[in-house]
Amino acid sequence: MKYKKALSGLLVAGMVFSNASAFAADEMMVKESKAIGGSQIISEESQPNLSQEEAEGIFKSHIKDFYNINIDEGKEGMHISIHFREEFHMNGATWQLNLHHNDQDKYLNIYAMIKDETKELLSIRKHEGSHRQTGQITKFTFEEAENIALKFLKKYKTDALSQLSSKAQQQPMYYYYGLDRGPGLHPREYYVFFEREEEGISFMNEGITIGVNSGTGEVVSYEYRWSNEELPAKNDVITPEAAQKSFVEALDFNLQYVPIYNKGGYYGEPIEEVKLVYSPNFADGHLVDATDGKMINPYQNQMAETKTIDVSDAEKKSFEAMTKEKVEREKEINKEEAVKIAKEVLGKFYEDFKIQSTNYYSNRGHNSQKNWQIEFTTGEDLYNRGNISINAMTEEVMDINNYNWARREMMMMNQEDFTAVLEWEDAYKEAIEIIKEIYPDRLKDVETEQRYAESYFYMNDVKMPNPEYHFSFNRKENDIAFLQNNILVSFDRTTGQLQSLNYRWDDIELPKPEGLMSKEEAVDLYLEQTDMELAYVVIPERKIEETESETVLVYRSTPKRDFMYYSIDAKNGKFLDYRGKEIKEEKQQLDSVGDLLKGHWAERELTIMHDSGIIDLQNYSLKESVPKKEIIRMIIKSIGYYMDSRDVELELKFTDISKEDPYYEEIKLAVQQGIIENEAVAFKGEDPVTREELAVMLVKMAKLDKLAKVEEIYTLPVQDVDCITPDYLGYTALAYGFDVIKGDGEKYNPKAVVTLEQVAVAIYRNFKNLLYIIR
Repeated sequence: MKYKKALSGLLVAGMVFSNASAFAADEMMVKESKAIGGSQIISEESQPNLSQEEAEGIFKSHIKDFYNINIDEGKEGMHISIHFREEFHMNGATWQLNLHHNDQDKYLNIYAMIKDETKELLSIRKHEGSHRQTGQITKFTFEEAENIALKFLKKYKTDALSQLSSKAQQQPMYYYYGLDRGPGLHPREYYVFFEREEEGISFMNEGITIGVNSGTGEVVSYEYRWSNEELPAKNDVITPEAAQKSFVEALDFNLQYVPIYNKGGYYGEPIEEVKLVYSPNFADGHLVDATDGKMINPYQNQMAETKTIDVSDAEKKSFEAMTKEKVEREKEINKEEAVKIAKEVLGKFYEDFKIQSTNYYSNRGHNSQKNWQIEFTTGEDLYNRGNISINAMTEEVMDINNYNWARREMMMMNQEDFTAVLEWEDAYKEAIEIIKEIYPDRLKDVETEQRYAESYFYMNDVKMPNPEYHFSFNRKENDIAFLQNNILVSFDRTTGQLQSLNYRWDDIELPKPEGLMSKEEAVDLYLEQTDMELAYVVIPERKIEETESETVLVYRSTPKRDFMYYSIDAKNGKFLDYRGKEIKEEKQQLDSVGDLLKGHWAERELTIMHDSGIIDLQNYSLKESVPKKEIIRMIIKSIGYYMDSRDVELELKFTDISKEDPYYEEIKLAVQQGIIENEAVAFKGEDPVTREELAVMLVKMAKLDKLAKVEEIYTLPVQDVDCITPDYLGYTALAYGFDVIKGDGEKYNPKAVVTLEQVAVAIYRNFKNLLYIIR
């Protein structure tokens, strides 16, 4: 496969800001910056419809219209690169722009993409800010973002409005209560998605997404996904009942082992318990053809032909006799012992390697292991660098990594032929031999069957076959897969060398498949939460080189509510979340949060707290008291993903809190942040919290503990000031003075129990009025 250099894609430009714009940022000072030369590589057959100058002009026009930024070539500069791609996913040939500017105070990045054939803008995104920026908070609700997005569409995409759904969706939906911590009250981007519709029928994965900054209310991104294929006729469409029947007949459920995570569910988290679950298997597709009732997999057509390989039955039988002596040490191996093991292992795969450095980690990888990591090089090329990790207690090889990305870049720059020296089938045999050598006792307990389909990726804007082979040998017991335990092996097919080896195998007993519900029962439970709905979907051509496609009318399974759960506990039929935890029964069903909060004295703050995924309106009513543990969770969630318990090395001293407690991580973070004290007493997480106790937590959250403890300077203009606990007076005074927790008329009522609405509003106002203003 040959490539040639064709288009120079880098230019130096300047920008001028207008003083007034509905969607633009504040004025920015631009300093001259030095351009970096570069070139673009495209295939010989490619002939763009647009010239680079024409594409550049279109980009300039959109950036001016959307952000009121003028790119004036030849003046004070920024870096701009313009690239042509002859094939970019489903968009065909496109032009893409990347703009970067960075000075001492501010930074600006803009990415945009237009379709080469039609000149249509497919996407544009701006990210900017100040290096010294503080005090930002989410100020806009999703409903307000929706109105901003609609106003934007009416100005820039009027012709599409009649073909879009009237009600926008928040996409992607990962800010719901109970999921991973998001950015909390820090500004983020609301993705307002208007789905494409035709006579009430939706188009899957098509429409317009507008990104609105939740802190400024500015439109910062636009994405247009729209196919132009002729629509199929709607006559002779089968009924939803017939579609449901086809769906059920094709639906199968796999029995799997899944871990129960007590923390965030990250890869390195220790696995202490495993469940058996049913998960749906859509091997024949998840869509029903609305004309003939056959199943459709829209993604299968994009794949190359799939190959399958496995060892023989005789080989599998021989694996049962393979063993390995288990090492159990009382003390970690030393550096010399670790290097000796590393040399013995590396010598099996690489010639002329040299050990460069050795590091010890007391808490690394899954299960917080004690590991030695040894860096090495191969040959004379300094870019041929790798590392090997050895478990210091078991002497097991945990991973080997040997990538040479610099060599890949050089292949492209030097227009080298891409030649595979290792075929996939031979790589598979090599992988089996490696496992025999390193983990012989595991071969009998892994799934040895592997599948392969050719895949492609872009490097320096050049489409090329993936130069790597990847194999995943997943743990299997009782003929049931446990995907979180595996041996991963990859090879560089251009060199034939081992590229990576990763090993995760938890020393945990997997439950036997006894006393389980039937697959039929699991199917019934799954179907209870779904409806069948007509939709259009684009089916690409089967050959990956071609871009022709067609639009098909299908039935899709949609959730009756906001969420669809895919994992079902095989013993009790309960739906499980991504951590293997049972979905909590909701005390109340909410058809509209807007209706619930409309007219409330704190409608705006409560709506933002809900949209940010901080308050739980399904399980707590607004005027209900909230237990201490839930308040701690709300405070931590408001701070967002900037806090991570994995980086906090401390043990909680509370006598009534165990590591299995679902609130353990949030309580741990609250201690680390100084919000609560880590004491050898009962935490009493179920107890309610008083107004003065909440004031203490929030002032400590703002890091003003020392200021609050200053004596004889605080008071409150309320009748019951003497009822405030003396040690809490400074905290309550600060909370009162900064409008975080105000009094109730002429009284403060320090001993009154706080409700959900009071806690939510206090956290928001603390974030806005105290936390960052003081800092």
